[in-house]
Amino acid sequence: MKTEATSEIKEAYKNSNSEMYLKNLLENGEKEYPCEDEMQLPEWHDEKITLKGQSYLNKYRLIIFNGMLSGLIAVMAIPSILKILIATKQSSTPAMSYRRYVRTILHTISFFRYPLKPGTKSWESLEMVRKAHFKSSHIADKQNCGKITQKDLALTQFGFMAFYCLEADSIGLADEEFKSSTIHLWRLIGYLLGIKDEYNICTSSWDTTKERLDLIMRNVYKPALENTSEEFNEMTKTLIDGLWPLYHMLNWETSLYFTKHSAKCANYEYYETDDFGGEEKFKEFYKLGWYNRFKISSGIFLAEKLYKIKLFRIFFNFRLWTYEIWSYYFPYFPIYKFGLKWAYVRIYNNNEESMNLHMD
Repeated sequence: MKTEATSEIKEAYKNSNSEMYLKNLLENGEKEYPCEDEMQLPEWHDEKITLKGQSYLNKYRLIIFNGMLSGLIAVMAIPSILKILIATKQSSTPAMSYRRYVRTILHTISFFRYPLKPGTKSWESLEMVRKAHFKSSHIADKQNCGKITQKDLALTQFGFMAFYCLEADSIGLADEEFKSSTIHLWRLIGYLLGIKDEYNICTSSWDTTKERLDLIMRNVYKPALENTSEEFNEMTKTLIDGLWPLYHMLNWETSLYFTKHSAKCANYEYYETDDFGGEEKFKEFYKLGWYNRFKISSGIFLAEKLYKIKLFRIFFNFRLWTYEIWSYYFPYFPIYKFGLKWAYVRIYNNNEESMNLHMD
């Protein structure tokens, strides 16, 4: 059953009242479903700003994808989303998880690679994602697991952009043009995937969007990540096991630590100045083995120090890009791990044009 936002809430949205926005999202957003209207560009869309936002994938590739991985793990802590993911049974084994999330990666690259307008590969990709959402929602509803709602879509939108946007200042992505163009890009992607304006996390203002991201992190994601279920552990382990053949540096313990540290979960502190409200500071860090602690320290040093240096940034971006190329054209390790039929993943029906993964 659909409900319309009240005029008061719509006015609050226009006035950028972040607390009212969150209240509306959590109370009314779970009663409304994705917009099923035909995709069309909104009046507020600015093509130049969108193209600028897309261009940052090549400049900050590693940080953006690491942020998205943390976001993907965090999204699974939201019970309504986790239920739907489980109901679709498309990521219950590492091989199935590999195919599902490689498709997600390819779609995301497409959103950044091609102009977001009718007739392009990105438009076709967005239409496929919308159809997949409707199909997953139908499957989950038949199993009494609920449907995908506006709240679910907005919280998923959060997962794709919040972790690297909220950390932008500390990891060297602090220029205002990056922030403004990135939120415009994700505002547009969210809109095209069926998020109504009153539920869209991203606005025309970075300050307002940052307030919303911060509120959602503190009031939704942090509590969810501090109280995860065994199903969450199983799904996230399967996710990492599925992606490991592509990115051998991944493991579940460190990926989970990075995610919960970014969400400021209790006992996941790293610096002495961190105070996340836990009774045993650094508890989770010292529970890990020495090698995982080394990987975490190296990862934080890379993100906060090395990645700010252009030469290192180019190197790490290039290395990740080569992983993407090999995984698309020569997925030798996924072939060994999962078999030939699982290893090659494509998202377009028209195989004449392969996925373009080039760096500019």
